[in-house]
This record gives sequence, structure tokens and C-alpha cells, in this order.
Amino acid sequence: MVNWQKDPWLRWVLGIALIFWLVCNALVLHRYYSFYSSYANYNQGIFDQLFWNSLRGELL
Repeated sequence: MVNWQKDPWLRWVLGIALIFWLVCNALVLHRYYSFYSSYANYNQGIFDQLFWNSLRGELL
């Protein structure tokens, strides 16, 4: 079993993965809160309702 605390390469890869995850989440949240859903100016409420219903098991 690989120990991430002792292996410097694994720590480096996990650090880069964490930074990538944080940047992607920041971009997604910025896009969501600025109501910029796409280039075609779709209604953000449609996507919000789709995700809300999907989380509760009511697809479409």
C-alpha cells in the first residue's frame, strides 16, 4: 500500500489534483452565481430545477 505522507511524488500529484479541483469548482460557482448558463442564453432556472429534481429522484 502506498503511503501518501511518505511518497513525495504522490503528495505532489495530490496537491496538483486538489488545486485543479478548487479552480474548477470556483469557475463552476462563478458561472452559476452570475447566471451565465451558456452562449445561447438559456434560462438558468431550467437547469436549476433539473438538478433540484434529479437530486430528489424525480428525473425530468
